[in-house]
Amino acid sequence: MPQAETPGIGVGPLTRLRWWTELPLILVVYASYSAGRLLARGDVDGAVDHGLAILRLEKLLHINAEHPLNRLLTREAWLGIPADFWYASLHYLVTPAILVWIFRRRTEHYRAARTWLLTSTFIGLIGFSLMPTCPPRLLSAGHGFVDTMAQYSSYGWWGAEASAPRGLGGMTNQYAAMPSLHVGWALWCGVLLWRHGRSRWARVVAVVYPLGTTFVVMGTANHYFLDAVAGVAVMGVGFLLSRPVMRAADAVRTRLRARFAPVAEPSSAAGSPIVSAGCQTSAGERIPRQPLSRPGPGAGPGAAPADAGTALRQRLAELRGPSVQPRALDARALAALAANPGCGARALLDGAGVDKGALAGALGAPSAFGQSQFAFMRGNAFEARVKADGGAELLRLVREKLDPTADAPEGALVPDLAAVGPEGRAARTALALREATEARGWALLDHPMLALDVAGSPAFLEPDAVVVHPDGSWTVVEIKSFPLLDGSADPAKVGAAARQSAVYVLALEEVAERLTPAPVVRHRILLVCPKDFSNLPTASPVDVRKQRAVTRRQLARLTRIEEIADALPEGTCFAPDLPQEELQAAVESVPATYAPECLAACELAFHCRDRAREQGAVAALGRSLRAELGGLTTVDDILAAAHGTAGDPDDPAVAALRRAARLRAEALAGREGAVCP
Repeated sequence: MPQAETPGIGVGPLTRLRWWTELPLILVVYASYSAGRLLARGDVDGAVDHGLAILRLEKLLHINAEHPLNRLLTREAWLGIPADFWYASLHYLVTPAILVWIFRRRTEHYRAARTWLLTSTFIGLIGFSLMPTCPPRLLSAGHGFVDTMAQYSSYGWWGAEASAPRGLGGMTNQYAAMPSLHVGWALWCGVLLWRHGRSRWARVVAVVYPLGTTFVVMGTANHYFLDAVAGVAVMGVGFLLSRPVMRAADAVRTRLRARFAPVAEPSSAAGSPIVSAGCQTSAGERIPRQPLSRPGPGAGPGAAPADAGTALRQRLAELRGPSVQPRALDARALAALAANPGCGARALLDGAGVDKGALAGALGAPSAFGQSQFAFMRGNAFEARVKADGGAELLRLVREKLDPTADAPEGALVPDLAAVGPEGRAARTALALREATEARGWALLDHPMLALDVAGSPAFLEPDAVVVHPDGSWTVVEIKSFPLLDGSADPAKVGAAARQSAVYVLALEEVAERLTPAPVVRHRILLVCPKDFSNLPTASPVDVRKQRAVTRRQLARLTRIEEIADALPEGTCFAPDLPQEELQAAVESVPATYAPECLAACELAFHCRDRAREQGAVAALGRSLRAELGGLTTVDDILAAAHGTAGDPDDPAVAALRRAARLRAEALAGREGAVCP
């Protein structure tokens, strides 16, 4: 089970953002920014020197586009006046409008967008403070610039001093030209429109608005070209810092909540399912792979945990090795249980958290299966293509294959599932699923985190995607890189994908059971693969009811692994650092059922295959043959039945073997009596 990134800090469901908390935050930050600009005016002579230095550098690099653009707007009033209105108004209208739109229509992305904007703004404030810069319009007339804001001031509300309303020019810092946050904020608006806008016009505006703002700030002589470049760089740095800033804010919020939260009474702790067993753990932190202890029948609210659960945990820790950390259970491991439901060794070792890969290496039969680096990269590239553009193509496939009568998935929600640790991500996923179900629209959860109870401990699972339909039902999406050739694929690979998806379906059902009314988790998952030999996605529904039932039975067997453990010899241990002879004896003491399919699913497959061959087990020849032979379980039994020295003649398998033996004998006798020409 994956461990939390921040042990000891509990993460509950994230609270919904409210406008009455966001609006004061934005206003306070903007007021602080405006006050900081005024306090960072700096020396006028130094600002002029900085402006001239930028101008000289641009001339040296031949990128001084301000002069021709300024002459154009000065000469053509039909361009200059709209440009001044653009500069004086859109900066203060479009940015808050985009912020409100993201808050209302793309709520799951609002926090990241707001943090990006505020972080970049404060970085820009640092630039104003360290490098006050005189804009081109305030340089002496000999440098060839005309202040179009002053030239066309009679057409607008701004005065001759700045873009501020007349009489308020002294309330702004005219030497805050480096970097240009007009360009930076316009780029922020463009990126959000491009990423979250669903119409073609939104994307046109996403491109035109930042480019138009860059043209305006240079043409009106308010900024140099390098100011615009610096504005873009500031937004880039702010984007890179936004996620660390959010993590830091979450950590501070969590610590404050933990500090001021009420302390539980000692009496309530007695009934808590979190048992430290002498280990130093924080409140709410679970020991790895620790089962949930439940009071026995008839126990009161303050009853102590059952002694049987503690004894089983100690027994499993002894089997794993006192100093060995438990191996995390993932969807592939749980799906492998369904692939070989009769294997007691797999049930016990997975239940105890034994690292079977390390155990196989210590036994001298290391596993050799897994993805190559090329296949891994190809799979990631294909998944990124399927989920591009907000998952538009993936949602189209879900609607086409599973829900053709539903409305087109326009404006689907793609919630942000980021949180601290697997517990936090699982809680955030559950909250997002509930909100998407209540919204009654399309929603795509990209790599959600699900928790499935396995032998009393949560195993954290991460499906490729989960889609919420407009009717509130949920569908698991499994994305694989093996191709669908003429509508069909490798049955073994499809079966493995179905078993893995069945695990996700079981985990989703646990989430759905906690909601009222419980949403429907669809038993048909969507398998998305490349079409033929291209990289174009195609999809096929797969019914996983059979795999789900088998997996549920196998997980129920894991809760009874004490029966297998009790049958083992005293002192049995699977620690990889033990001598090979001891490990050999320990593994052979556990009943195992080998099948050729285990080679693609279990780390101990090579060891079990060698063991099955030594014993002459029929299972080593394949499940289909084992099923045909019925009660004949070894090769010696088969040969004895074929030769007539053992077996029931009325058994169809025995009769078939004897008939095959007679035919073989006749064929060999005829060959010996044949005369070569």
